Amino acid sequence: MFSHRTRVTIAAAVGVATLMTPVMFDGLVHADQISDQRTRVAQITDQLEALEQQADTLAEDYTVAVDELNGLEWQPRRRAERAHSHSIVPGGLLV
Repeated sequence: MFSHRTRVTIAAAVGVATLMTPVMFDGLVHADQISDQRTRVAQITDQLEALEQQADTLAEDYTVAVDELNGLEWQPRRRAERAHSHSIVPGGLLV
């Protein structure tokens, strides 16, 4: 059969292979995890960009709404000012 030296060499090789297998496959698993994380980061980045666009649209809508509200608030004041400017001054004259 095999000599003692050959058996020790084979046993050592099997032992090293047994110990190295998890380390080698751990690198592959770790690489898959990194790839998965990169994919997840890309998805989150896309979601953030979509939310940013939505926030910009909502900010524009809000600005328009506030401008319209301010215009509505000034209309009664303008009417009151116009009515007041056409009031009668002392002496009975309509201004």
